[in-house]
Amino acid sequence: MAMKEHLQKVAIFTVNLMIVGLIICGIKEKDKNNISLQSESKEDVTPIDSRVANLQNQIATDRENKLRDLNSAPKEIQKLDTTTTKTTTTPAPVAAPKADKKTKSS
Repeated sequence: MAMKEHLQKVAIFTVNLMIVGLIICGIKEKDKNNISLQSESKEDVTPIDSRVANLQNQIATDRENKLRDLNSAPKEIQKLDTTTTKTTTTPAPVAAPKADKKTKSS
């Protein structure tokens, strides 16, 4: 009797393992399909004019040079002393009317 209960538990355990294995294989297959769709959708972009490509290259090299300069020798931030003047008017304080406190006495 005890042997049958153990065999049932082992059978259920192996079925659960097989289900988990099938789910893992399905997820991997789904990921492969997504990756293949993404890699097939490459488009060759050509610039409208050769000047556009040259300007883009100049901008990219200029940016790289600036980043390289900042990484190799960071510059100090220069603080400019500027003063601003602004006139503001504040309203005169208004005196609040005093309330007479009347107390009840018996």
